[in-house]
Amino acid sequence: MFDFSGTGTVEYTLTGEGVGPANLAMVKAAPTSTAVSKAAGETVKVTLPTNAQGSYELKGVLGSESISLTINATIASTGFDAGSMLGVWIGGGVLLLGGVLVTVFAARRERQDA
Repeated sequence: MFDFSGTGTVEYTLTGEGVGPANLAMVKAAPTSTAVSKAAGETVKVTLPTNAQGSYELKGVLGSESISLTINATIASTGFDAGSMLGVWIGGGVLLLGGVLVTVFAARRERQDA
């Protein structure tokens, strides 16, 4: 909580990757910032982008007083690693090649028998 000793208007600035006027970004972007003014003691709601990654800084300034909060965000890795599917692709290719070879040899043998 930002606890300023004085009264008046506090200028809050949120800086970080993908931050826009609504404090929510849909695409990854270069570091940007947005600002809002609130009365001292009033609640400020911060919503990080859905793809939040990197550092975000919330800074409140009231006259000569300044308070900063740094948030480090990372995205958990989900899904599968395409590299781990390499064995499956190789195995599938070998099976396909084997099927083609069996067909070719069967056709060749049939010709010889005729």
